[in-house]
Amino acid sequence: MNKRSLVSLYINYSLYNFALAMTGIFVPIYLLRLGYGLERVLLYFVVYSISVFLFTYLAGLLSGRIGLKRTMMLYFPLLLAFLAMVMLLKYVAFPLWLIAIFSGSNIAFYWYPLNVFFVCCSSQEKMGEGYGKLSAYPKATGWIAPLLGGWIASAFSQGFLVIFALSGLIFLVSLIPIFTMEDIFPEIRLQIKPFVEFFTRYQKYIFIETLHYFQVFSEQTIWPIFVFITFNSIFSIGVMGTALAAGSYFMMLFTGVGSDKGKRKSLLLWGACVMSIIWILRAVTHDQMFFYALTAAAGFFEALILVPFNSFSFGLAKKGIYDEFIIFREFPVMVGRLLAIVIAFVFMRNLQSAFVLLAVSQLAFLIF
Repeated sequence: MNKRSLVSLYINYSLYNFALAMTGIFVPIYLLRLGYGLERVLLYFVVYSISVFLFTYLAGLLSGRIGLKRTMMLYFPLLLAFLAMVMLLKYVAFPLWLIAIFSGSNIAFYWYPLNVFFVCCSSQEKMGEGYGKLSAYPKATGWIAPLLGGWIASAFSQGFLVIFALSGLIFLVSLIPIFTMEDIFPEIRLQIKPFVEFFTRYQKYIFIETLHYFQVFSEQTIWPIFVFITFNSIFSIGVMGTALAAGSYFMMLFTGVGSDKGKRKSLLLWGACVMSIIWILRAVTHDQMFFYALTAAAGFFEALILVPFNSFSFGLAKKGIYDEFIIFREFPVMVGRLLAIVIAFVFMRNLQSAFVLLAVSQLAFLIF
C-alpha cells in the first residue's frame, strides 16, 4: 500500500478516536446513572469482550471476500444500532447483553481492518515509529474529547443523548478517508492447526499480552468506574480521560522512535516500574486532585509500555501471516479483559484493593 493510504488511515483513526473518546468512557457511567448495578455493568463487559473476539473472526472471513475497506465500513451500521439502543435505553428496556453484542461487533469490524491496514502500510524497521504516530496523532486532536463529553453530559439534562448523537455524526465523517485507501483482500485460513501453532510458538508473548490487556482494560474502564463511584461526578470522568490522553501524546511519539532504535527493553523496564508505583499510589490515596495527577502520569508512563510492546506485536504479525496473527491475538486480548472483570467482581466491595494486583502485574514486563 502507498503512503497516501497510510495518511488516510491516520486521518480516519483520528476522527474515529475523537468520537470514541467522547462517548466510550461514558457508556458504563451512563448505565450506572440509569440504575444498573455494578454487577450488571461488569456482565455487560463480559459479553462485550467475548463478542469482540468472535466477531473479529467473522471480520477476517468477510475481508477475504469483500475486502478490508468494505469490512471496515460495516462497523458503522452496527455502531448506529448500538448508539440507538443506548440512547433509547432510558425508555425501552433493551437487554444489556444485546447492546453489548452490537458494541463488541462494531469494534471488531473496525479494529481488525485497521490493524491489518497498519501492518501492510508499515515497514518492519520503522514499526515503532509508525505505531507511535498511529497512537499519538489521535491524541493530538482527541485529547479534549473526554472533557467536552463530560461537560456536555453534566451541563445538560439530556447531555448523554447529545454526546451519543454528536459522536455518531463524527463517526460518519470518519468514513470519508476510507474511500481513498487501497483495498486489501486477506487470505484467511481459519483452521485449527495454525491456531495451535500460534499458541505453541508464542507462549511467552501470549502470557504478556494477556496481562497487558488486563492492565489496559483496567486503566480505560475499571479505573473510571471506580472514580465515578468514589466521587459521583460525571465531569470528573471527562477530566480523567483528557488527563490520560494529554499525558500520553508526546511520550508516544518519543517511544515510537526509541523502540525502533533498540531501546524496547529499557522503555518497558521504566514503564513497568513507574506504572507499578502509580497503581500502588492509587490503592492508598483518596484525594480527587491526586487522582487526576496520577491519571495524567499514567498516560505519560503507560506509553513506555504501549508503544514498544504493541509495535513488537505488530512486528511479529509482519513476519508471519499477519491477517491470521491479528485474529489469533484477540484471544489473549479477550482473556486479559475478562481477567480484569473477574478481579473487579472479586473486589467489588472494595475496588481499590484490586489495584495492588495491577501493580504486581506490571512487573511481568521485566521478564519480557
